[in-house]
Amino acid sequence: VLINLINNAIKFTTTGGIVVAVDFRADQGQLRFSIRDSGPGIPAEQREAVFEPFTQLHPDRNERIGTGLGLAISRRYARGMGGDVRIVDSPAAGVTFEFVVPAGICPISKSERRSTTRLIASRVVSDTSALHILIVEDNALSAQVLREMLAYVGISTRTSENGERGLQEWQRLKPDLVFMDLHMPVMDGIEATRRIRERDARVPIIAVSASAEELAGVEDHGFSGKLTKPILAHELNALLSEHLGVEFAPEVGASPGGPLSTRSHGESLFADMAVEHSGLLDELRLALREVDPERIDGALTELTQLDPRMQQLLPLAREFRYGEILDMMRRATT
Repeated sequence: VLINLINNAIKFTTTGGIVVAVDFRADQGQLRFSIRDSGPGIPAEQREAVFEPFTQLHPDRNERIGTGLGLAISRRYARGMGGDVRIVDSPAAGVTFEFVVPAGICPISKSERRSTTRLIASRVVSDTSALHILIVEDNALSAQVLREMLAYVGISTRTSENGERGLQEWQRLKPDLVFMDLHMPVMDGIEATRRIRERDARVPIIAVSASAEELAGVEDHGFSGKLTKPILAHELNALLSEHLGVEFAPEVGASPGGPLSTRSHGESLFADMAVEHSGLLDELRLALREVDPERIDGALTELTQLDPRMQQLLPLAREFRYGEILDMMRRATT
């Protein structure tokens, strides 16, 4: 549902931008997504009509707009989950769709906290400067996320947008490991892996997909392992340890409870720094809201230099758990 709503926003937005926000309302038991674009907008009298099958408000636009079924199906799926899709406002330029679905808080046992923390709160202790990894991925954002995560552990990467290009790059680069998306144009990941295996039976090739079902049995196609999207740092680290021998150690300064128990401590840290370093905290807050990993890393590095205790938040940033950091900052000022 969410992907379809974002795709709609992209289709109709030629200038300006798109903003996707999420809000968990524990008191109402709801997870609420809003997708705002700066496209042509929807007149008030047609807000319900757009959810009817085969309805198109702009049929004169080119064929990429689609069949007019997307919103009708999205609403049906949402209501099937006990939620809804609706238009919450429609200014002269742009429109905001809201997707609401029931959600609750899952309790985590102490043992689960400890086992998860051991994998998340980690830093590299081995030399990774000589390692080279090839990422074969047609989705530019997915490739960027994986590239950023590997950069955190000091590994250089190259990317290719399809299996054919990936095969060429593998021949040229001879990487230490390959992350191979399964679904790509021109040549898919399974075929590219088959061709690599004809020449090299040893290089680790990791299948990457958003579908756990599709990843089942990939070893039968020559893959050495699998990685599910969205990618979690501890799963990535485990693969790097298994196939490349990369060694990790607990993050310096991390408590036995790890980052999952640093929430209250993080709030006090932000509260302590709010008076003297409000400008730097504002920069971090803006970078978190804009999901800019480079600026986030830079701001946290500066804050750590001012107060070494801030390094306890680095594992959260490396897990891309920006919402938790923002929540700590908000609580520190209330």
